[in-house]
Amino acid sequence: MKHARKLAGILLAMVMALALALPAFADETTTYSLTITGTKTGHTYDVYQIFTGEISGAQGSSAENNGYVLSNVKYGKNYGTEGNPVPEDVLKNIKDGTAETFLASYAPTGDPFKSVASANDNTVISGLPAGYYMVKDKNAVTGQDAATKYILQVVGNTTVEVKSAVPTVEKKVKENNKQVTGNTDTRIPNYKLDTGYNDVADYNIGDSVSFQLIGTLPERYADYTTYKYVFHDTLSAGLTYNNDAKVYVVNGNAKTDVTSSFKVETSTDNNTGKTSLTISCTNLKTISEVTKDSYILVEYTATLNNGAVVGLDGNPNEVYLEFSNNPNKDHEGETGTTPKDEVIVFTYELDVTKVDGENETTKLKDAEFKLKNSDGKWAVVNADGKITGWAGTEDGGTTLKSNDAGLFSVIGLDDGTYYLKETKAPTGYNKLDSEITLVVTAATVNNQTWNGTASTALTEIKVKVDDGTPEAGDVNAGTVGITVENFAGSTLPSTGGIGTTIFYVVGSILVLAAVVLLITKKRMSEDK
Repeated sequence: MKHARKLAGILLAMVMALALALPAFADETTTYSLTITGTKTGHTYDVYQIFTGEISGAQGSSAENNGYVLSNVKYGKNYGTEGNPVPEDVLKNIKDGTAETFLASYAPTGDPFKSVASANDNTVISGLPAGYYMVKDKNAVTGQDAATKYILQVVGNTTVEVKSAVPTVEKKVKENNKQVTGNTDTRIPNYKLDTGYNDVADYNIGDSVSFQLIGTLPERYADYTTYKYVFHDTLSAGLTYNNDAKVYVVNGNAKTDVTSSFKVETSTDNNTGKTSLTISCTNLKTISEVTKDSYILVEYTATLNNGAVVGLDGNPNEVYLEFSNNPNKDHEGETGTTPKDEVIVFTYELDVTKVDGENETTKLKDAEFKLKNSDGKWAVVNADGKITGWAGTEDGGTTLKSNDAGLFSVIGLDDGTYYLKETKAPTGYNKLDSEITLVVTAATVNNQTWNGTASTALTEIKVKVDDGTPEAGDVNAGTVGITVENFAGSTLPSTGGIGTTIFYVVGSILVLAAVVLLITKKRMSEDK
């Protein structure tokens, strides 16, 4: 009886031990599910079995899947000779965190172990025995989307999330004299924009305008063995590319020039006048500085030319990014595109009307002026009144002459302060003895969240003359106007004419009369 109780105790202990050890000896027929969240309808996921094994480990360890890991690992259906033991060095590579390297070189054999089409945001792949698997998109992906692939250990029901596999791109233009609100853009997180860069700017015709293109990399950049990266940039007809594009890789505060790794090509549409700028790298993987956290930065300038649109609808410019969108070897070379991003540049027109100071309905022709900016340079304009540049001397500036309607215009001005100097008055009128101060003010939305509609970027334009009250201009036409008065000159005849002789004669008579009156009064006084 005593021995029977001992035997029963031993058997009970063994049963308890076996119960506790069940996870370590799971039946090979036990299967699990893999749930992929964030999937999109139209994707089909192929599952390839790389390794199989027995579940070991204990809950609470630092390993994935509740602490369970694989032991007695063997080749699976789609790698090596199925059922043969896997060498330790192959496993060690994965355990040491170089699964991405393995994944890049792994080419599955045979048909997929499982194949499941996605119908909603969550795709469930069930019936997976414990092991290592690669999951990848079966089909090519087009448009603003990208395929993905995973290598992961399944030792229990597992959930993974589709990480962002699509890069983004933003275009920015530098504003030269307005305060810009904010130096970050939520669409390019953790990137600090250079001073003055935003979505809207205004300039003089003839000015050089600075642009930046800022591209990101996908979260799963490491999945790709090659990665194509192309900026497709378009300049409106009002801007002339200055052939000075530079490309940089930005990592934190480090900025590395990689222009030599990119090809820059341009073409101009003869019908629209637009210039296409293509900046491409066939394989970004050849640039060692690039990681998933890098930014690709393009900097270039373009000159605002005399074909620029004045006022609305401005001179918009856009960019989109073409990128590799399928990391799977059997789909290398396929690309997708990002949405377009746009910036806009404005310029304005000053209209000056010369009138008679006594009667403003009388317009004065042939008044001559010159226009100076706040830098002390003088406007140079063509026959159409459009700015072509700024001269360092007054003599170098263009003479602006009023026409039969008393009007002249200066087209293609930035907002700012200007000085109008009359150099010659119309015949019979006095020339102004001092310069007129003009302040042109344009209300533009200088921030990082412009919505792409021109009328929301430019909302108001005004001009103030000297210390007067600002007068509203025409936003659509981009014009402001002022009226300049001239008064007729003196009506006195010139020196030596009959008019002055009369003054002399009358003056003499008056003096003589005064003398006679004085003498007469004196005699009368003596007679008394």
